[in-house]
Amino acid sequence: MFTILTNETVKNSKSIFAKIRFYIYKIIEPYPENKFYAYISYFYNILTIIFALFVLLPALWSTSGNNPFIDWLDANAIAFYIVLTIDYILRWFISDYTLGKGYKSFFLFFVSFWGIIDFLGIFPIWFGANGFAIFLIFRLFKIIRFFPRINSAFILINKTLFRRWKVLTIVFINFIFMIFFGATLIWLFENETNPDINTFWNAVYMMFITMTTIGFGDITPITTGGRIVVSIFSLVGISIIAIITAIVVTSFTDELEEVRRRINKQNKLSREKLWKKYRSLTKEEVIELLKKYKISFPERQRHDQLVNIYITFLIKKENKKNKTDQVESVNANELLDQEQTIEINKLDSNKDK
Repeated sequence: MFTILTNETVKNSKSIFAKIRFYIYKIIEPYPENKFYAYISYFYNILTIIFALFVLLPALWSTSGNNPFIDWLDANAIAFYIVLTIDYILRWFISDYTLGKGYKSFFLFFVSFWGIIDFLGIFPIWFGANGFAIFLIFRLFKIIRFFPRINSAFILINKTLFRRWKVLTIVFINFIFMIFFGATLIWLFENETNPDINTFWNAVYMMFITMTTIGFGDITPITTGGRIVVSIFSLVGISIIAIITAIVVTSFTDELEEVRRRINKQNKLSREKLWKKYRSLTKEEVIELLKKYKISFPERQRHDQLVNIYITFLIKKENKKNKTDQVESVNANELLDQEQTIEINKLDSNKDK
């Protein structure tokens, strides 16, 4: 029977099975609490991505050329598929910890986005459907998890689009409706006279590139009615794209403003906690700390003002440290546990002597 993994259950559990699963989790998923396991996780995931590329390259490479490396990859594809299959099984094995849905996670894994992508990646070799190997290219998206700034940007984009998904869905449905409506008009005006629009789907294609303002020019209307329709629907397409752009930009602005408010709130809480900690120091001790970190301060400052200068320095330092992840804010408890606390203890011990 599976043991549901949590930090508390793993610490208190006497089950070797649960601990093995926890260590597998630390190897497969980036584990920030331990740098050693974090580096192993990076190496493991990048290695599986490389293996996915090794399987994918022969499927994408032109069959007309003769490349020894591609031939070697094709000949050893079964070994790479076995590694990817083991990776798929291990990810299912710890899915309760990654998805956090208890026993349901073992079933939800099969319908999760990455679960489906990984399954389609190993599907070809075991079921003889080589065309599905192209889905392995989606594994490349996993690499963004190892670059905090890129990952934060993707998180922000996902949150923004999810917040406005109802409005965007309505606009998208209207856009599709207008494409088919315009294609119907084009078909009625052009199908008998225009050899390039000999099927309805050619009319749909023409209306799509018209409303998206791409305009390849490979299909053009030749009747007066068709030209009027294209002119009107090109303006409609520009309007719809402008609406979508405005919705997305507004949502991004709101999301960034919320992130700023959250960071400011956390900074305020951090300042209050730090103030309680460092307010108890004497003026001379605060000055010694300021000099140690080469923080300039005006002479003849009051005690409270010096403490405030030092706290501002600590918060700015922590904000700079966490700059790679804009979604995260300052953690005052971490600040209190770092080297500044050590310095205070040294000062206190010197004072007692």
